[in-house]
Amino acid sequence: MKNLTKYYTKKNLPLFIIILSITVIFSFICVTTQPFTGREWVKDTWYPVIQDTGMEYLTILMIVMAVIFPIYEFIFKMRKNSCDLFYSLPVKRHKLYLFKYLFGLCELLIIFLANFLIISTVGIIKFAGKEFYYINQNPTTFTFNPGFYYLFLLIIVVGGILIYSWVAFFFTRGNTIVDGIINIGLSSFVIAAIIIGTLVFLSSFDIKLKSTVIEEFLNPLYYIPYVNLYVCCDKLSKVAMGIEVYPMAIFPTVVMATISIALIPLFVVLSKKERAEDTGDITDSPFSYKVFLPIFIISLFVLNDLRYLTWIAVIVGGYIGYVVYNRNFRLRKNDIIVFVLSVGVGFMLMCIKLAGSSNSIYYV
Repeated sequence: MKNLTKYYTKKNLPLFIIILSITVIFSFICVTTQPFTGREWVKDTWYPVIQDTGMEYLTILMIVMAVIFPIYEFIFKMRKNSCDLFYSLPVKRHKLYLFKYLFGLCELLIIFLANFLIISTVGIIKFAGKEFYYINQNPTTFTFNPGFYYLFLLIIVVGGILIYSWVAFFFTRGNTIVDGIINIGLSSFVIAAIIIGTLVFLSSFDIKLKSTVIEEFLNPLYYIPYVNLYVCCDKLSKVAMGIEVYPMAIFPTVVMATISIALIPLFVVLSKKERAEDTGDITDSPFSYKVFLPIFIISLFVLNDLRYLTWIAVIVGGYIGYVVYNRNFRLRKNDIIVFVLSVGVGFMLMCIKLAGSSNSIYYV
């Protein structure tokens, strides 16, 4: 393993330096062109305010890298030549996958920490020892607390590791690059699709839900990993700027974090079963098309209306999804059965929804 580390470090060093240099240059552009502080004219008076903390840029940087790095690390399993090369190494399959997982994660964190030090140092220098105002009906003064940057660092690093784990797991469930990328997209939106479909279905029956309950438990955006992390960091940034915000929904964040953590050991266990002969083959993992397509078909049916023909587009789209899955216009027998059942269940739920007495959720 030590020799593998030396070899891989030497192999990846040029690309690592290029990515580090590019991100650092963008960070310098951010701190030199973005006004961290400013003034607002309110009631015949200029008030000093914080306009930016740099946290938004760092959040976007982390999310982008947490998606790209695991794809780069595990794209080898989708290519026959590189797959044969790595699988021929005298290293057990799960140790190889764990090594590449940790190696890519270390690269990501080093690059992010370098950019964080640039942004946070400039921010603290600009904000330290100065009083700023939060502008509302009665402007109120506050002093910036540098601790917000370190709290942000903790949240963004933990969140970035969870997104990295999510992407690494679902990308490696595919047997081709296209399947892996589609897998990432489907898995990222599947929980949100279920929640949206459920809310729309319940809206037909005058079911009363408190708005706080919906915000805390049933806001579908919070169940998209990247959006969840962005919202958390955005709210923290606003608090650091003295802006009052609604608290982040704790429950969805805990749910998404729990799923991502559970994917890590599952990732290692399933990597033991990886075979070179599966490269380029149809992706039949239960964490892929096989489960995601029926969920999306049923959810999209619930969002449609029998009185219009948009539900036909769902059938066509579902069929195209299965064509991509099978890479053939002629579907396998099992897939035909699942596809027909999904369409049937979705159509039935759509009809039941239309039989409801209302088309809106009441907030009390």
